[in-house]
Amino acid sequence: MKLKYLLGLLPALFLLASCNSSNSGDGDIICLDIATLEGNGDAGSIFSLQQSADSPLITLLSKQQLDPKSYTVGTRVIIQYIPQNNQPYTSGNINILAASNTLGEGKPATEGTAVDNGNWSSAKIDARTIWRTGKYLNLQFQAESAGDPREYKLVFDTATLDSDYPTAHFLFHGSVGSLAQTYVFYASYDISAIWNRSGIKGIKVFYKDRNSVSDTDSQVTIVKEKSELTPTE
Repeated sequence: MKLKYLLGLLPALFLLASCNSSNSGDGDIICLDIATLEGNGDAGSIFSLQQSADSPLITLLSKQQLDPKSYTVGTRVIIQYIPQNNQPYTSGNINILAASNTLGEGKPATEGTAVDNGNWSSAKIDARTIWRTGKYLNLQFQAESAGDPREYKLVFDTATLDSDYPTAHFLFHGSVGSLAQTYVFYASYDISAIWNRSGIKGIKVFYKDRNSVSDTDSQVTIVKEKSELTPTE
């Protein structure tokens, strides 16, 4: 079975990444996570993921193949799945219910200046959660778009790279059209080039907040020593 766009653009009511008991009464644990596609062929697909921060890396195996025309080995995908052993976040076999590519696909975040990026110009988003798993920074947010967004990137400000907390800006622009509506998006970027630098205490992530009446960017701080997310007003 080849799975393609089973999640696609997600309606705004879609759940946060997590594992929860099924409401169907059959006792299944249903999980929704961002994972790295490690293998994909006729025999099935292989994924690796971490639950949070520096938790152990686990391997998930499925007999279901993702559509090779739509998915590339080594990229980051979001999968909804049932662990066959009913033990979430342990290595083992899974049944995939749905899958979709993430924005960014786990590619390295870039570096740039405010001038190069329109003074950090971006549409406003509703950031539901921003978190780190290993070398990846992940985002789950709501934003307006008429289909696939036209721009999305995570850019570290070169002026801050020597500071205790290098600053990254998440920039997003949805597609414009009469059918524009609010969707849930998932994004994932490799931040290891900055995160692994000696001496830094963490990183700050800035974004345009749809829930703010101010034009000032909102931010979250991910602290390196504690590997935790600290919201900042």
